[in-house]
Amino acid sequence: MPTIKIPFPIHQGLEVKNATIDIENGYTVVEYGEKEKKYQKGEILFCTHHGLSESIVIADDSIFSCRIEVIAQVFMSTKYLFYGDYTSFKTARKATESERKIIFDALSEDRKKWNEDTKKVEPIQ
Repeated sequence: MPTIKIPFPIHQGLEVKNATIDIENGYTVVEYGEKEKKYQKGEILFCTHHGLSESIVIADDSIFSCRIEVIAQVFMSTKYLFYGDYTSFKTARKATESERKIIFDALSEDRKKWNEDTKKVEPIQ
């Protein structure tokens, strides 16, 4: 008897947590749950990218496995700083202290600072 594979429906922001088979009634029960976020809001990450310079990112959200919504991002090669939007990455890890300094310095040059408590970029007073 051949094996037939049928993929489970994909639901944005959810992942399959469990699946059972009811052979008697001929159906599959799929249990979904929220995807666990890979990175939390406010985490500072070092990212490599496909075809782009490495960057330091202050993460806003990371629902998708290779995409991070960003609060701020600075590219290592150009020191170009931008706010908001998202970035797709090849690899990401927590930034070292020296890498964190790079984005803090870029913010400072733009007369802004990172507030760890509020998880926001604020103007320097």
